[in-house]
Amino acid sequence: MSRNKFLLIFLISLFLIPGIFSFELKTGGEIYVPSDRVVDDDFYVSGGEIIIEAEVDGDLVVAGGDIELKGKTMEDSTIAGGNIRISGSTGDDLRIAGGNIRIEGDVGDDVFAVGGQINVTQDTKVGGNLIISGGTIITKAEVGENVSINGGRVQLGGLISGDVNINAGEIEILPNTIIKGNLNCTSSNEVEIPESTEVRGEFTQEASRRFLRLPRERRGLRGRVISNLRKYLVAFFIGVILILVLEKPIKSVSQRIVEYPLASILFGLLFIILIPIASALLLVTIIGIPFAIILFLLYLMALYLSKILVSLAIGEGIIGKSKNKLGLILAFGLGLLIWVILRSIPVIRFLIGLLTVLFGFGAFFTGFRRKKKKKGI
Repeated sequence: MSRNKFLLIFLISLFLIPGIFSFELKTGGEIYVPSDRVVDDDFYVSGGEIIIEAEVDGDLVVAGGDIELKGKTMEDSTIAGGNIRISGSTGDDLRIAGGNIRIEGDVGDDVFAVGGQINVTQDTKVGGNLIISGGTIITKAEVGENVSINGGRVQLGGLISGDVNINAGEIEILPNTIIKGNLNCTSSNEVEIPESTEVRGEFTQEASRRFLRLPRERRGLRGRVISNLRKYLVAFFIGVILILVLEKPIKSVSQRIVEYPLASILFGLLFIILIPIASALLLVTIIGIPFAIILFLLYLMALYLSKILVSLAIGEGIIGKSKNKLGLILAFGLGLLIWVILRSIPVIRFLIGLLTVLFGFGAFFTGFRRKKKKKGI
């Protein structure tokens, strides 16, 4: 059996297997599901602005921009979006990824949350484990088992029946917190335990080298130059290896950025939206979880590869197309230097990063599509 036939059969099977079970799918720009509605099956929702007040008797999978869930979900909830607020309850596990996340409802088992800003309020009861990774994290929930947090700034409160493990740059234990198990903190700052807080197990703290660097505004010009130089050397080393091993594909894809900039941006935007949604859908089934993890890892690899491709495109745009590997390396080194300088300017830092991802993703996938068409001819 050829690789293409196997891939086609696998993809068809992947969509047919969930089809054995009943489910309901709803897509659109603005979606509102009222409270008088009861969804008897698994519910899949995708849109820009989503409000769900209905009760869902199966699993709930939602992907969108602004998401608000007020209803009751009897089984698992898998949510991916920009701004997410959950005031309804989840009967089993809650898996959630987004920019700004606020959880106010009860969860029967475990919570897995990844995001920029995450707030788990004191109205929340988690029956199992609470596992969070993000930037700014505040949790005051009642947790039936253990708590594990990785973040930049963390505030912990509430009642935790198990152990607590926190790895963060700044950790604050709130007053009146009760931890029935052990409290293990890894941070560069000293963690203080308020008098009203009760830790019934052992309290240990370790210094984290990860967070021992000074804030950006305090490192000064010399520190910023050293940091950018280190980033440049690491990226340059990886880029040179890729050019030496994959000269033709790397060159072909980077040229797509220069030749078809608009198509690259549009396809890049499309894939940035679709890949996280596909990962969230795959998480629903047991057979899909490994593929979701692989897809997410490939997504992260493509994010880093975008920097290599865009830097090479910048370099060749300045000095012209390269005819050999040495020319590619020189063009890449020049383009990467310009890219690092632009990214170090605070005013345009975010814009440069966004354009890099859009151009890189779009050029990669349109280049792959073009290559497949040529083979078909």
